[in-house]
Amino acid sequence: MLHDFFITENNRGPKERLISALTHPFIAVENARKVFNINAKEANIIESHMFFANPRRLPKYMESWLVILADTSVGACELAISSKRKIVTAMSLYTIFLLNNL
Repeated sequence: MLHDFFITENNRGPKERLISALTHPFIAVENARKVFNINAKEANIIESHMFFANPRRLPKYMESWLVILADTSVGACELAISSKRKIVTAMSLYTIFLLNNL
């Protein structure tokens, strides 16, 4: 999808990730304009998809809200899966530590 049509480095620090989260919709819309012939509705969908984190562009269309809902849902699932994996790993290591110290 064009809402994340931008290039970023994987080894960014927390500050760079925050800045990217706030600015990437505007970079993505410029990239989409350069490569594709997008209309005003598509531009609004791309610019407003991070509305809750950065309310500089208000969603004007139902499609904008649908992309926001989908993107937020996927992000929440990714965070939950990542957190669960970290918790399971930590519990496994703690269990191994306890078993080794019996």
